[in-house]
Amino acid sequence: MVCKKTWEESKKMWHIAGPAILTAIFQFSIGVVTVAYVGHMGGVELAAISIVQNVIEGFAYGILLGMGSALETLCGQAVGAGQLNMLGIYMQRSWIITGVTALILTPVYILTSPILKGLHQNHDIAEMAGKFAIWVIPELFAYAVNFPLQKFLQSQSKVWVMTIISGFGLGFHYELSTLGVDDRSGIQHCCQCESVQRTRGSPSKGSEILRTALIGLLFSVVVLISRTHLPNLFTDVPEVARETAKIGYLLGPTILLNSIQPVLSGVAIGAGWQSMVALINTGCYYLFGLPIGAVLGFKFKLNALGIWSGMLVGCLVQTVILMVISYRTNWQKEAFKAEERIRTWGGLSEPQEHELVPTSPKKDNES
Repeated sequence: MVCKKTWEESKKMWHIAGPAILTAIFQFSIGVVTVAYVGHMGGVELAAISIVQNVIEGFAYGILLGMGSALETLCGQAVGAGQLNMLGIYMQRSWIITGVTALILTPVYILTSPILKGLHQNHDIAEMAGKFAIWVIPELFAYAVNFPLQKFLQSQSKVWVMTIISGFGLGFHYELSTLGVDDRSGIQHCCQCESVQRTRGSPSKGSEILRTALIGLLFSVVVLISRTHLPNLFTDVPEVARETAKIGYLLGPTILLNSIQPVLSGVAIGAGWQSMVALINTGCYYLFGLPIGAVLGFKFKLNALGIWSGMLVGCLVQTVILMVISYRTNWQKEAFKAEERIRTWGGLSEPQEHELVPTSPKKDNES
């Protein structure tokens, strides 16, 4: 009986998770393709592209994705409460907010070169990074449109739409990259279409914080085994490949933790705990991760290996805290909070059963 229930639950999960996984792979692979092509041009080019992707774009990505998570809570709870009419309203409001935010972040892209020089980055790297950052400004506004739209579609289990568009965007980007042109305009981010339907049942979080761990463990083993070969895909410089292979020992555990942590974060965001998650993230990384990384990296001269070790500790602490909170939560109480949140944002709650029973009139002889 348990095996049958687990199998049925797994099929429901993979029906939604499968396309979502492909979407994430396609979108992430755009950056991988860029680095793979540019990395073989030279060390300066590789450094410049990596800085833009991980620092400049990563900064904007984090802000806009965080803002989009609010829509993940609202749309998910609106669908659960049967208030489908609120989905479009939420998305339009979110588009306005994220669009204005993208406009505010645009100067960071324009001023990438002077900012990096002010941080004492190598002059040649800063100049090249500044040129590349200008070309990826359209992707900033694509993020502003895409993140709310993603949450809008995900809340209704419309995940194949995003998968198809993301796959098309990756293929188009690959073809342009072979011609030496970097298309980061976010085609796959801008073309996803709208649709509405009720969500399907989701599996329990226990069988899911387990499946993701097993998948993460598998990829961790693959990375550890192939750590000396993977760097060769991105660079022809032996020194860079050798140093990258050393960090491979930490990449495996990082993948394992990051296969569990997003599930826990998704649960927290779905429940509307963005403020709490933000505090946990800040505490884990700034009070634990960064100080430990600084000590290991600079005091003990472990350099990048030490800094990454510190961040890994922060991720571990974050995962443990979210796991404890998730299992200690009264989810029935959270469901009532979700209903109240729908009312607050303009929706009408579903009539309760006791509200549908008409009150019998008093008899004439009753005083």
